[in-house]
Amino acid sequence: MSVPENIEDLRRNIQLQLADMSRLLEMMSSDDDVVREARASFLKLSVLIGRALDIELQ
Repeated sequence: MSVPENIEDLRRNIQLQLADMSRLLEMMSSDDDVVREARASFLKLSVLIGRALDIELQ
């Protein structure tokens, strides 16, 4: 993976990685408590990262 040249590229790359991770977590069975906890934790982390970088998460 190449290093972004500016903050907008960095924000976009982070947004894409968050979306990809979210998609992967959704593919896992939610019957498992660990998976549910991982999803909740990831959602909180996504929101914090979004706020810190001032990006809009979808």
